[in-house]
Amino acid sequence: MRYKYVPAATCVIVRHIKDHDMASRREQGLSPEEIAALLLDESVSSGDEEEYLDEEDTSEEEDDVHQFVDEHEPSDDEPEQQDQAETVQRPADLTRSQRKLLEANFRRQDPRPAATYVVRDRRQNVLAEWSTEPQPARRRRDLANILTERSGVCGPARRITTEKDAFKLFITDSMLKKITDRTNHRLEIERGRVREAELRQREQHLYQPTTETEIEALLGLFVLRGFYKKLTVKQLFDPVTGPAIFRATMGARRFGMLLNMLTFDDRSTRDERRKGDKFCPLRELFDELNTNLRLHYKPTECITVNESLLRFRGRCSFRMYLPSKPGRYGLLFYTAADANIRYMWKAWPYSGRPQEPDLSPPNTTLDVSGIVHHLVQEVKGSGRNVTCDRLFTSVPLAEELMADRLTLLGTLKSSRRLLPKELTVAQGRTENSTEFAFRQGMTFVSHCPRRGKLVLALSTQHQAPFVDEVSGKPEIIMAYNATKGGVDVLDAMIESYMGKPPLHRWPTAAFFFMLGVVEINATTILMLNRGQSAADTKSGVRRALIYEMGKQLVMPQVHERTANPTGLNSKSLDALRCVATRDTEDSREAGGRDLGCSRSRPSGSGDVAASCAAGGSSGTHSGASSAKGRCWACLELLVGTPSYKQQKSQLTKKPPCCKCMRYVCERHSTVTRICKDCKADGSA
Repeated sequence: MRYKYVPAATCVIVRHIKDHDMASRREQGLSPEEIAALLLDESVSSGDEEEYLDEEDTSEEEDDVHQFVDEHEPSDDEPEQQDQAETVQRPADLTRSQRKLLEANFRRQDPRPAATYVVRDRRQNVLAEWSTEPQPARRRRDLANILTERSGVCGPARRITTEKDAFKLFITDSMLKKITDRTNHRLEIERGRVREAELRQREQHLYQPTTETEIEALLGLFVLRGFYKKLTVKQLFDPVTGPAIFRATMGARRFGMLLNMLTFDDRSTRDERRKGDKFCPLRELFDELNTNLRLHYKPTECITVNESLLRFRGRCSFRMYLPSKPGRYGLLFYTAADANIRYMWKAWPYSGRPQEPDLSPPNTTLDVSGIVHHLVQEVKGSGRNVTCDRLFTSVPLAEELMADRLTLLGTLKSSRRLLPKELTVAQGRTENSTEFAFRQGMTFVSHCPRRGKLVLALSTQHQAPFVDEVSGKPEIIMAYNATKGGVDVLDAMIESYMGKPPLHRWPTAAFFFMLGVVEINATTILMLNRGQSAADTKSGVRRALIYEMGKQLVMPQVHERTANPTGLNSKSLDALRCVATRDTEDSREAGGRDLGCSRSRPSGSGDVAASCAAGGSSGTHSGASSAKGRCWACLELLVGTPSYKQQKSQLTKKPPCCKCMRYVCERHSTVTRICKDCKADGSA
């Protein structure tokens, strides 16, 4: 049984799906009377098992009931902490491996004759001893199996309702200001290198200082580009092949200039900082994002630690080659993610060995075990489980995490120290056989799926030799399969949604990785706040949220260009009208069938139309970029009729009004296509 800390008066208890200690646990809210009855039943049923008590167990503490209290009581000056929403994974959200673990029929393996495996060094000194018999069961639950925190969205993130606000949880306004100031400094340097006389009139706007609104819109275009990966940057801004929202936000050359000039640190001190940290061009923003990731969400009972490789083949001194990862070449990040909910919780970039280690900031160079300790530093003492692969798992690491009240589950290399050699050799093993060894709270399993093949795993969470009757796999390996994909699934999602173009600068490529993490985490928080499944990777809910996020990021820049269209060419004006029309249509659809009450004009739409009329345009879209729709006045007359849908489908689509940008037919407009409301207002 696993307990969770609940700050409110209610109690939450974690009940096993099976009668034994399974790795797959689900939470169920019970009343205090049900909890007491359940604990009493378990204490009575455990009387037949062999138990032992230490001298500490004879203290005044109760062995059957564990009560958790908040160690820190807020004072009168501190604001009262808001209750945190609990994240519970529903059965429909389970992966295939998790469902197999849930449906497995485990049996306790027949006990082997008592034996001891002795591990010695080259001088025949005893290093470790493993036993074939599990340790006797204790009435008191291990502290490493007792959760002391609730999982889920926490803090101000619980009140987030829009996609843009969720994005701003991680890329804050202060981060945007730093990027804007440092990019302007770079633009000023580049502008000084080119003489003003040599700049043509059409090129002067490319080197103009940028604003936070424009940088925010640039990030929005980065997000939206993930939906048009097969199009080049030139095709994205083409009037025929590209979406109108790109041309409405900025020009293609301005987009390319900002992409090349994007800067994240102080270039004047970069050479000095690079001696101690090769990742210095992005270190400040990356650390700030890392803090924000852990600030708004607390993981569930299991965390997955693994490697993430960002595809990159440009010039970089610490570029890595991993043949087992997609892309093989790129920037390496060690990441910690929630095993059940799609959320990247912490990341650590690998930047190689610095030239002068004395000048390095903390946690710049770490060994394998140090990486795991760094990634789980904030959850030590919480009773969570850490799942990792054979690169990280070792017996010393398991002992260290047990001391920090964390359990470890992972596969092992046969060359690891302190392992019994008798169980790491495949010779003489029969197919589908399993051997167990136990030592000081650790369970080592050696499974032979086929002849000549061994799968080794270590767990401090499981203390009994359970094996599935159908597949013959041990419970430890099935639990590992159910929780190992937390990082790999996130990597695939980030690669799918990230709109990274071909780049030659690694800081910009790493920044796109940060944006990919923000997209996934922001949509996860939104889905949890709305009661949706955040573990589902196949439905289009997350994709729609990411698209809306990019749209909300670029719209302030679109409205600024719409209000001041001076100097824009006809293609940009057509794109602005198209985006304004769609925005108006979306606002009407959001208002339901009451189409007549949505009469607010988009900011500056009349100015755009007026500038088009001055240039000889009739106020309607021309060519392939024209947008048409059903007349709003005709739809207003059809509201409430029995055959509304049938009559609506029979209406012919018409161009919009050049003033309010609402679709209108000839019967409800003038010769110059001005709807009756605008004519009544005297705006014609």
